[in-house]
Amino acid sequence: MAIEELLTFDTEDTSELLVKAGLPDISFAESNPDKIMANLVQIFNALGGHALAPADPTYLTFKVITYALTGIRRRVDFAGKQNLLAYSRAWGLDHLGLLVGTARTAAKSAQTTMLITLSEKRTSAVVIPAGTRVTAGDNVYFNFDKDITINPGQLTATAIAYCMTAGKLGNGYMAGQINKLVDPVPWVASVVNTDASAAGSDVETDEPYRERIHLAPERFSSAGPKGAYEYFALSANTGIIDTYVEGPEDRNFEREGEVDLYVLMEDGELPEQEVLDQVKVACSNKTVRPCTDKVNVRQPKKKMFNFSATYYIAKSKETTQGAIQLAVNQAVEDYIVWQRSKMGRDIEPSELIHRIMEAGAKRVEPAFVHQAVANNEIAWNSSKNIIYGGLEDD
Repeated sequence: MAIEELLTFDTEDTSELLVKAGLPDISFAESNPDKIMANLVQIFNALGGHALAPADPTYLTFKVITYALTGIRRRVDFAGKQNLLAYSRAWGLDHLGLLVGTARTAAKSAQTTMLITLSEKRTSAVVIPAGTRVTAGDNVYFNFDKDITINPGQLTATAIAYCMTAGKLGNGYMAGQINKLVDPVPWVASVVNTDASAAGSDVETDEPYRERIHLAPERFSSAGPKGAYEYFALSANTGIIDTYVEGPEDRNFEREGEVDLYVLMEDGELPEQEVLDQVKVACSNKTVRPCTDKVNVRQPKKKMFNFSATYYIAKSKETTQGAIQLAVNQAVEDYIVWQRSKMGRDIEPSELIHRIMEAGAKRVEPAFVHQAVANNEIAWNSSKNIIYGGLEDD
C-alpha cells in the first residue's frame, strides 16, 4: 500500500493492542492545520508584522505554507508511528515482524477430498496427472498437487484437491458440488468431492498480525508457555480470531502432560476439521512442542442460550419507525455474532440493549439475564424473540 493511501487513514484510529495495553496516545508532530496556521500568525505578529486580513497576500501565503507543513508533519508523524507496534500498518508491520522472525501469514488454498471413479476396472494402472483440474462449474478451479494412481483391479481412489486461487474463495462447497472434470483423463468416468471444502484463508490482516508480533517472544522458549501455543495456533490459519489454551492446571491436574487448544474462526464460526489439522501440525512440530506435551486441538464448546426482548420507539420518530425496525433487526443479528466471536465472553443483555438503542429504539426490555461462559465455551444462540412494542411518548 502506498504511503499516500496510508496517510488517508483516520489518524485517531487506535489498535486493539493500544487499548489492551492501556498506553497513552502519542503524536510525533502536530498536524492540525488550524493550529499550524495560528502558530504562523503568532510568529508573524511577534516579529512586528501587521494585522492580517483574510484577503491579505501575506495571509494567503501563510495558507499555502500551512498546507505544505500539514502534509510534511503528517508524514513525520506517520513515519514515527510506523516504528511502534500499536500504530504500525501494512508494510511497516511487516518490517517490525521481521525483527522477531514473524512474517505475515500468506493466503492459503481451500481443500477438499475428491472421489475419482473409473468407467471400469483396468488391468493396468491409471494415472491422474498432478495439476488435473476439477470444478463446480463456476470458474473456481481445484487441482491435484501430485499424481494419483489407481492400481490395476481398483475402481476408485481418493485424493486431496486444492483451490487454485488462494484465500477463502474456495471454502464452502458442499459435498457433491465439485463434480466436473476440466481436464479429461482416459478411463476416468466421474469425480466428486466427498466433504465440504474448507481451510482456505486470506492474507493476514493488520490487527491479528499485530497480535502475533506481540506474542512472538513467547515462542522463543518453544510452545510450552500458553502465549507460545496461542502464537503458533494463530499462525496456522488467518481465519482464526481467538484461541484458548487449557493446561492440566486448568482442570485440576487431570490428564497430566496434555494441552487442549481451542480455536475459533471469524464471525464466531466453528473450525472445520481441516483447520484443526492445520493447527495440530503447527503446534506439534518437534522444534515447537515440548517432548512431554500431547496437543489436542478442539472446537470450542457451545453454551446454548436463547433470548427475547421488547423494544419501543419514540413517537417523535414515527415517520422513520420502519427504518428503525430494520436497523434493530440488523443490530440483533450483529449481537448474536458478537456474542459468539470470543471464547469466554459472558452472555450480556446490556450489550443487546446498547445495540438496539443505537439502532434508534427509545427503550428496551430484555427478558433474559447475564450468564457466565467458561473460557473454552462460546455463547451459541438457539432461538430469539424480538418484539416491537410500538410507539411511546418521548
